[in-house]
Amino acid sequence: MSTRRIPIPLSLRYKRMRDRFVPILAFVVCAALTIWLWDRHMGTALVIGEAEVVRVDLTSPVDGVLIALSGQPLDRFDTVHAGQIIARLDDRPTLAGLATLQARTSQSRQEIAAAEAEIAQARADVQRRDAIDLAELILEVQRQRLDIVDRRGTIEADRIELQRVTEEYENIRRLREREAETDFAVRIAQLRRDVLARQIAEHEQALAEAELQLLESEQQLESLPERLDAELDILLEPLRQAIEVHEAEMRELELRVSLLQIRAPFDGEVAAVHLHPGQAVTPGQPILTLADPRARSVVVYFRDHQLVWPEEGMRVFVFPKHDPSNVFETSIVNIATQVEALPERHRNDAMVPEWGLPVRIALPQEAILRPGELVGVQLAP
Repeated sequence: MSTRRIPIPLSLRYKRMRDRFVPILAFVVCAALTIWLWDRHMGTALVIGEAEVVRVDLTSPVDGVLIALSGQPLDRFDTVHAGQIIARLDDRPTLAGLATLQARTSQSRQEIAAAEAEIAQARADVQRRDAIDLAELILEVQRQRLDIVDRRGTIEADRIELQRVTEEYENIRRLREREAETDFAVRIAQLRRDVLARQIAEHEQALAEAELQLLESEQQLESLPERLDAELDILLEPLRQAIEVHEAEMRELELRVSLLQIRAPFDGEVAAVHLHPGQAVTPGQPILTLADPRARSVVVYFRDHQLVWPEEGMRVFVFPKHDPSNVFETSIVNIATQVEALPERHRNDAMVPEWGLPVRIALPQEAILRPGELVGVQLAP
């Protein structure tokens, strides 16, 4: 009994404590984490959504032939800006149409001059003097209408040239930003563009004045009683119809000029190039596919067995699948009225069809997601 007890080594005490208490502690911690995760993820609906993909096929509204743009042609993955010219149709048929119209208006002017000479010979008849005065006023109105058609044709021809000059200036400016051109070349191109723009502005001002004069003449003509005899009416009616045809042709040419250039509707990335310069294009035929590089919303599909049903304005939390810690708070903006078939990547089994109710969720400005990226969506409790 007088012998001392042999002390237990510390390593043995540590081993006994580890074997007895560590499993219990680990169980308690795991149970607490399980409860916390269950409350966080199963207490509210958790669904998989997809960042909405926006792709637009840019087409031509008219028949034509594509021509090359100044500078390097657009290719896949190139970035374009809203309003940037992405394709141009050959303007030679339009210019030829303008030239043809000018030739026809010149012919109509000669017919007006011949009618004036014939009316001047008839002025000797005193009894027809009132009708002759009215016929001369009608001829003056037709001449003013022809002047307006000519001015509009000149403006449209200048606008076609301005399109070319502006495109050349933009190309030189981009080259200057990469130090591939000189400041002098940029100034020369800008000067050509500005001079042509001022010339068009002057022609438009003159056109506005001519239209005002025509309006005054037409008002004066309406204030006079109709006293044309059959002979004068037969003389003037073909001229009226011819000028109406010229005006209709001018409207058509103005429309074609406005459709020669195809511009990007928004900032985006070239997803595909379907046609190249030199190829003919028909109305509705895709020339280029433009993709929005940034997702503006998220689309999710709620199945019938979801515990929580969505409502407009309901708060939700969105987080990328590759980075669950990056959570954005937003809300539901639209709920579809019809149940749709789920895309394959949203199904539990790609071979088994599933249906769900599409819901669109807005993305805040700070949320930067790639279109088509899968995200997690959790409804707020």
